[in-house]
Amino acid sequence: MGNGSYWRHAQRGGRVARNLPTKKLGRCRLSPYNSTGEGDALVNRVKTTLGLVLLVSMVWAPALAADADGDGVSPPADCNDASAAQAPGLPELCDGFDNDCNGLVDDSPFCDGRCLILTRSGPDRIYNSDPDISRQASLAWTGSGYGLAWTDQRDGQEEIYFQRMDATGLPVGGETRITTTSVSSRRPSLVWNGTEFAVAWVDERDGNPEIYFQRLTALGVFSGPVRRVTSDAAFSGEPDLVWTGTEYGLAWSDEAEGNREITFARIATDSSITSGPTRLTNDSAVSEQPSLVWTGNGYGLAWTDQRDLNKEIYVLVLDNLGAPSGTPQAVTADAAISAQPSLAWTGSEFGVAWTDERDLNREIYFRLISAPGVPQGLLPTRITNDSDTSDQPALAWTGEEFGVAWRDTRIFNAEIFFARIGDDGLRPDLVDLRVSIDLGLVSRAPDMVWHGTGYAVVWDDIEVNLTRLTCGCDDMDGDGVSACKDCDDSESSIFPGAVQICDGLNNDCDDPSWPDIPTGEEDMDLDGFFACADCDDTNIEIFPGAPQICDGLNNDCNHPDWPNLVGVPETDNDGDGLSECAGDNCPAVANPYQVDSDIDGEGDLCDSDDGLLQVDLTSAGDLVWSLETVFTAYNGYRGDLAILQGGGDYTQGTMGPGLADRACGLVTPVWTDAPMLNAGEVVHYLLTGQGPGGESDLGMDSSGAPRPNAHPCP
Repeated sequence: MGNGSYWRHAQRGGRVARNLPTKKLGRCRLSPYNSTGEGDALVNRVKTTLGLVLLVSMVWAPALAADADGDGVSPPADCNDASAAQAPGLPELCDGFDNDCNGLVDDSPFCDGRCLILTRSGPDRIYNSDPDISRQASLAWTGSGYGLAWTDQRDGQEEIYFQRMDATGLPVGGETRITTTSVSSRRPSLVWNGTEFAVAWVDERDGNPEIYFQRLTALGVFSGPVRRVTSDAAFSGEPDLVWTGTEYGLAWSDEAEGNREITFARIATDSSITSGPTRLTNDSAVSEQPSLVWTGNGYGLAWTDQRDLNKEIYVLVLDNLGAPSGTPQAVTADAAISAQPSLAWTGSEFGVAWTDERDLNREIYFRLISAPGVPQGLLPTRITNDSDTSDQPALAWTGEEFGVAWRDTRIFNAEIFFARIGDDGLRPDLVDLRVSIDLGLVSRAPDMVWHGTGYAVVWDDIEVNLTRLTCGCDDMDGDGVSACKDCDDSESSIFPGAVQICDGLNNDCDDPSWPDIPTGEEDMDLDGFFACADCDDTNIEIFPGAPQICDGLNNDCNHPDWPNLVGVPETDNDGDGLSECAGDNCPAVANPYQVDSDIDGEGDLCDSDDGLLQVDLTSAGDLVWSLETVFTAYNGYRGDLAILQGGGDYTQGTMGPGLADRACGLVTPVWTDAPMLNAGEVVHYLLTGQGPGGESDLGMDSSGAPRPNAHPCP
């Protein structure tokens, strides 16, 4: 694998299968492995007669643990029964896992899955403590740190080693040597299941390359015995391991049946083989370089296939037992070599990256694959575009986009580069980020994981290296959403899912019309208040807290009776044509002439302390007047107008000639008087007040002389 030929370093997690040796009993073949705890053997009927065993039927089904992680939810509802951090209803933690078991990774609006600003973070980490060659690294993320497995030659031959690291890539504890044989052990594929690690690799301890499997605790200690998965005299290699939530799935290339084919098996959490090995490809050409992923209810598989007389990329969807759900589909179809596929699952579809020579040199290509396994679009997307070699892609999904790392020789030596791929299968930018900086050394075989806020990339250049790539997504406005997800990171009220708060802005980044201002957020009258807070956005003089400006309107939106004029000085309650705010000096009494004899701001008709009596005669013949605080009683005088005009008195007494009369000592402001008048007769009235100083005068006549009171009240 180190000779420059096409090969792919496996990376993912899942469940494993194995080639089960069998014992021949009569004409039936039975597995010697006990199914207890691994699956339910549904035996319709078994009879034994004289040592002959007749097996009528046997069906294997996967065992579902009864809430193994103690989170209160059992499979299949629990998408990972080895991790209490993953269960329906839990919040997304932006940690690279599907915490709420809805089939989507990091789908919270607070997770930064779209790395608009991607930078190298911290120093490169170099692993293994010896001068010999280390290569073929496989990386797993735990939610708080990493596990790393690699091929190491310090012991004189290739062996598998393991190292734990913290979230920054610093080693935690010592290295664990997984294999201790005198022959080659190589090509590890490492996964984390939420509780422990598992690793599959190629091992030649049996005289030929076979697939082996080993579980490790979270501390890197062996958990259970090593398991031999394959058992035949032919080549078995290129393992790719995944975790399903209840067991492991394992795909590899195998020559057990003559030519190299893709084979699959399932492995239980106790390392026993659940089913397989099962041959998935079946043609006379070579099938190799499998890439396996778990979808939540089945598997996706990509591989390199030569059935078309050259190397092409094929995909196939498997059910949860590893059985094909359809037929293999060709992703590529050209005369050049396509190889080294790397497959990823988004929650609704697949993405696959591979090395392609259709451009006369090796380039990285990408294509979306539907959930049923059908390639999408007419043509794949070319990811790299230079005259040098780009190959060995490693693909990851963030919850919103893909990231791909690959080996590239555009620098005089080979280096690791990285690029983003959108969920539409296209590149959102043309930035190729250089990951490795190895002057004079050849960097190769990248493996990559998404950890919730960025990527970790491992590769080898004689030694195993790790670089972290961080989405430089600061939250400048402090709204809890970073710049990579926030459509306006300068305004804390604007973020995905934000509630409209009447601030003249479109607060919700998820609004399809953003940043257009939604209805109700305008200020049409330019009074400084948005329509959602302005009771009348058509009038600049009306807004919350507006002063009354005597325009016949209730200007203050905060007034409890708005828009009614009750309680505001805008009404003409007395009907004299003047409102209170317009200067009506007697708002309760009609006073069109606004006479104010004592110039105290209160009109004579309603001024009770100016000593002036305002008298009126009702249609019913009642004499009414305004009360004055300086008087305690009132005297009313009625006289015959004809006598007055003939030179007689204003007050003519009660027994005087004609129509004269008077009412003395009235304490209420009304004199009910109904004189009997004949045609042509007219009476006049005069009123005086009685106070501490006696009776008031009768006022002035038209010449300005005092009117005499010839017959005053006693």
